[in-house]
This record gives sequence, C-alpha cells and structure tokens, in this order.
Amino acid sequence: EQELSREECIWRKLRHRNVLPFLGVYEIGAPLPILLSPFSTFGHLGNYLRDHPSAPRQQLIHGVGFGLEYLHSKGIVHGDLKISNVLVNKKHVACICDFGISRILQVAGFTTYNTGPGRYVAPELFAALDTDGTVIPAAPLTKSSDVYAFSCLVLDVRCELL
Repeated sequence: EQELSREECIWRKLRHRNVLPFLGVYEIGAPLPILLSPFSTFGHLGNYLRDHPSAPRQQLIHGVGFGLEYLHSKGIVHGDLKISNVLVNKKHVACICDFGISRILQVAGFTTYNTGPGRYVAPELFAALDTDGTVIPAAPLTKSSDVYAFSCLVLDVRCELL
C-alpha cells in the first residue's frame, strides 16, 4: 500500500501529452487502492507496433523522448522505462506509464534502486562483486539510467526487436 501511495504521489502531479494521465484512486471494496488511468486502446508499444507495422515509429519514439524530457524537467527519474511501460492511446500517441519505482530527485526517502535484471537496465545499476568477494552496491536510479533505457527502447523499436 505504501508503494501505491508513493506511485500516486508522483503520478498525480504529471500533466503531459506523452505521460499517461492519472484519473484518481478507487478504494471502495478493493483489498488495496487501485490507481486509475484512461483505457489505452492499443495496449503497450510493442503490441501496437506488431499490430500496426506501418505505424510512424519515429513519431512514437519522439513522443517517448518528449515524455521523458518532461519527467526529468520535473525532477523525476522513471527508473523502469521499457516498451511495456509505454502505452498507445486512441489517438495513436505514446504515453509513458508505471511510476512504481520512479524517483523524485532531491527528496529524502525517494531514492530507489534497480529491482532486477533486464536489458533496459544501465550497467551501473547492477550490484557487483569486488575481487575480494565484497559486494559493490548498485548506484541509485538517475536521469542517465533513464537515458540508457530510452536508447535501448529506441534500438528495439528501430530494429523491430519487439
């Protein structure tokens, strides 16, 4: 429940064409609060591109880039940018979603770390073992790690690695 509250805190302040709108919270009769957003007709970006092979890929990539630029201008690191966290709405616009591990820069208590392996994760976000076997802790999420993830997303979209 605390994680949902944190996601809500970040998401509710955001207003941008390329960020999925936050509509509110549904709590009545649900075991946990449910964060509400508009229905995304075409699902995530990977599904959309498979179903619409002639879709304007460059325009969709630009949309994700504009959304990410907006998040960073607000001091927010997404932390989990990937094709499945970009939804396509009924106007065929790419919208960044899922702020579950996002980080607000310069706010105590909002430091988050990579939660697992994945091809969109910047190398510095992985914990490592030093030569003597001690664990070198992973770096926290940063704007740079978002840019790395964005570059992986661009590569996947351009090379059709969906």
